[in-house]
Amino acid sequence: MTEVLKSRISDELLSLIGENLGLYQSLLDVRKKHDLELGLMLTDPNARSETRRLDNGDLEVLLTFPLDNNYDREDGRIWVIDRFVFDGKDKTFRKFTYQRDVEYNNLGANKVQWRQWRDLLRKEATVSNEAAIEFAKNAIHSYSRPVLTPHLKALAKAHQAETQAAEKGDENYSAYLAPLHVGVWEKSNLQVKFSDPRNHITRVERDKAYDIIFSYVVEDNDPETQGHLWVQDKFTYFESDVPIHSSRKITVAHGSPQNEGWEAARRLFYGPDGKTLSSDMVLPIAAAQKYMTFFPKGAFEKTPDFSEIANKVASQQSPEPKVEMTLA
Repeated sequence: MTEVLKSRISDELLSLIGENLGLYQSLLDVRKKHDLELGLMLTDPNARSETRRLDNGDLEVLLTFPLDNNYDREDGRIWVIDRFVFDGKDKTFRKFTYQRDVEYNNLGANKVQWRQWRDLLRKEATVSNEAAIEFAKNAIHSYSRPVLTPHLKALAKAHQAETQAAEKGDENYSAYLAPLHVGVWEKSNLQVKFSDPRNHITRVERDKAYDIIFSYVVEDNDPETQGHLWVQDKFTYFESDVPIHSSRKITVAHGSPQNEGWEAARRLFYGPDGKTLSSDMVLPIAAAQKYMTFFPKGAFEKTPDFSEIANKVASQQSPEPKVEMTLA
C-alpha cells in the first residue's frame, strides 16, 4: 500500500515560493499574454502538498494549486499539479522526472471556455528543467507535514511532565506549554486547537542549519466566527541534535477575513508596538530543548517518517497519556 502524507501549503512554503517564482512564471506569462481572468490562488484552503513513497523507494512530492477567479469550485476551476521525485533519502532530485499536469474539474456552466483555458495552459505554461531544478533546490523540501498522533502524544507527554513539575513546586522546570495557559487565554474566547487537521510541521533548510516549525490553529470558541490565527513555534538546529535557538510568533492566517477583528486578536499577544511578543508568551530555549526530548531521535529528518516514527513513539512509553487536551 502506497504511503501518503497530505497537508495544506504552509506559510513557510508560501514565502519560499514567493522567493522562487520561476516555477510559476510561465503561468503568469500565459495569463498576461492572453488576458486570462484567472489567478494562481496560492493561499486557497484547498491548495495542498502530497508526499508519497513510491514502489522503488523514491520520494514523490506533489504541489497542487488552483487557478480560478473566485473561491467557488462549483462554477469551474483549473488545478495545476507539479510533481517532483527525489531519491529515497530525500537528498537528490531526479532531474528528468519533473512534470506538470493541468486539469479542469468539469464543473460550471461554461465548460467550453474552461476546457479552452486548460488546453492553452497545457500547451504554453511549460517549465524548463533548469527552473524545476532551482525550485527543487530552494523550496520544495519545505513542504508541510501533518501533525500526526505521535506528535500529539509527545505534546501530551510534555503536558503531563509540566503538570507533575507544577504539583511538586519545581520552579526550575522550563515549561513549553505554560505560556499557552496564562495571560490572554484566561481573558479571551480564543483556544489552541491541537487536534485540528490544518496543523502542520515544516522543515526549512538553510545551509548547514535548519528550522523545525510547528503551526497550530487558534480559533474563537464561537463556531460562527470565521478565520483563525496561527501559533508558530520555531526550533533552529545547527549541526546538533538539540535546538540552539527558539522563537514563537502569532500570525493571522491567510484567507481569514480582512478586518480589524483578527489583527486585534493577534495584538493581544504582543506589546504596544505590535511586534514584540509579550513576556508571558516567549518560548525560552530551555523549554524548547526540553520539549524536543519527548520526540524519538530522527523524528524530524528530511525523509518523512510515515509509520516508522509512529511505531517508535508508540513503543517508548506505556501506557500513553491521553492526547485530548485544550488550552483555554
